[in-house]
Amino acid sequence: MIRAYAKINLGLQILGRRRDGFHDIQTILHPVDIFDEISFDRCDDVCVDCDNPEVPTGSSNVCVRAAAALRDSLGTKKGVRIRLKKKIVRALIHEIVVDIDEA
Repeated sequence: MIRAYAKINLGLQILGRRRDGFHDIQTILHPVDIFDEISFDRCDDVCVDCDNPEVPTGSSNVCVRAAAALRDSLGTKKGVRIRLKKKIVRALIHEIVVDIDEA
């Protein structure tokens, strides 16, 4: 199990859109002590399982897109099942932001 720690974006400037559809950014991030847990298993395809039904698990999921891009760049047909245990939720992030604003 790998911990994927949350971070708060204290400043963000979008510099432009790249050819791959993502954006180049300049940002100031501050880590916080909450995290999601991620594990990986080999399989024939690339897929995501998540314990939070609000998280998309299809081709729009950034984990699926990143794993598929890695697979394609390596020229392999092997896949991965990504299991995501969500501990970072929107309500918690909102509470952190409100606490910072009120400090």
